[in-house]
Amino acid sequence: MTIKIDADTTSGLQLESDTSGIIDIQSNGTTKMTIGTTIDIQGNELVLDADADSSISCAVDDKILFKSAGADRFRIDPASASGVTRMFSPDEGLFLYSESASGTSHSFLKCHTDADDIDGTNSTARLVIFGNGNVQNSNNSYGAFSDERLKENIEDSSSQWNDIKSVKVKKFSFKEESLDSANKIGVIAQDLESSGMNGLVETIDDVKSVKYSVLYMKAVKALQEAMNRIETLEAKVTALENN
Repeated sequence: MTIKIDADTTSGLQLESDTSGIIDIQSNGTTKMTIGTTIDIQGNELVLDADADSSISCAVDDKILFKSAGADRFRIDPASASGVTRMFSPDEGLFLYSESASGTSHSFLKCHTDADDIDGTNSTARLVIFGNGNVQNSNNSYGAFSDERLKENIEDSSSQWNDIKSVKVKKFSFKEESLDSANKIGVIAQDLESSGMNGLVETIDDVKSVKYSVLYMKAVKALQEAMNRIETLEAKVTALENN
């Protein structure tokens, strides 16, 4: 193979191969990079910045590691026996960010039925996460592990009547929406804390969130209690009517 280096002012620096179309870049007799229809980096690491602390590497076969500022940021492992590619992000996990404005018209994560349909135009969306936090799926099914074999300390719940009775349901809008009137209904985390239901409130990065799924189960228990009271009253009314 012959390589021509052309560094004139019109073309800049060029590398030209022979008719094979492949260029090998070597150091001390060892190939470090091969350029053809693909680019093959033999040294296992592609350095992306001047101080060499941001890179993409593949030191272990089929495992790709992304680094920035000298720290591991993201890793892709090969498919497991089940055919699922595993992706790992250290420390606080994987963050997804969309530069589009928030709202239900802007989505930043979609799951489709056809893996070959990259742009999602020819397959059905199964899961969509929108920029404003809304989540939609195709069958409206949201579940949690509930197998008895996974649980212990199982016992009937105590009364939830007073807790549900103290819940303050509010109308509101979020400040970032800059609306003139409320467009949502729900609860306020601080109100729940004031009512003694601290277990329903979680604080992450100084922002409070509510475990609505737990609140719903408390409401189911309170509804059962209300049904029992109604049935007891109905039985008493029937007895009075029959006397």
